[in-house]
Amino acid sequence: SWTDQARAVLPDAPVQIVEFADFSCPHCREFHEQTHEQLLEEFIEPGLVSLEYHYVAFLGPGSVRAAQAAECANDQGAFWEMHDLLFLRQASGAFTEENLKDFAREVQGVKKDFNVGEFDSCLSSEAKKSIVEAQMKDADRQGVNSTPTFFVNGEKISGNQSIEAMRTTINRYLGR
Repeated sequence: SWTDQARAVLPDAPVQIVEFADFSCPHCREFHEQTHEQLLEEFIEPGLVSLEYHYVAFLGPGSVRAAQAAECANDQGAFWEMHDLLFLRQASGAFTEENLKDFAREVQGVKKDFNVGEFDSCLSSEAKKSIVEAQMKDADRQGVNSTPTFFVNGEKISGNQSIEAMRTTINRYLGR
């Protein structure tokens, strides 16, 4: 299934979307709640669009911790489960180390083979901080200065996008 593909889904699809987002960003959450599921059903599951998520953890230490948590979950093939949970639980002060470890237990409820001990060690060690920092530098290089920002086949689109707007852009690249 698409959830087993880490942060990148369907890398050989004809339309490539790279999303730059922050788990603490309200507009990113709105995109997740209002557009992501339809994008998944209409374009990703049929194999027309790939989606790759990149961290722009600029809204404080909680953003950085949340991105590290997603990357630790990614080690066990649970990036998208953690991604969804982080947006669901988004609130001021929500991304403490203790809360993120609790979220891992929720992920384990959905993904039985998820090892919370391994996750906890990964998060506490900050082993993934360099990945998060590297993605933030990449975002800077690409001129990402707000979240969410999307690159659709290289075309930069800033701000939360409705499914209608995404559909129009995607269909243009699909030639329909």
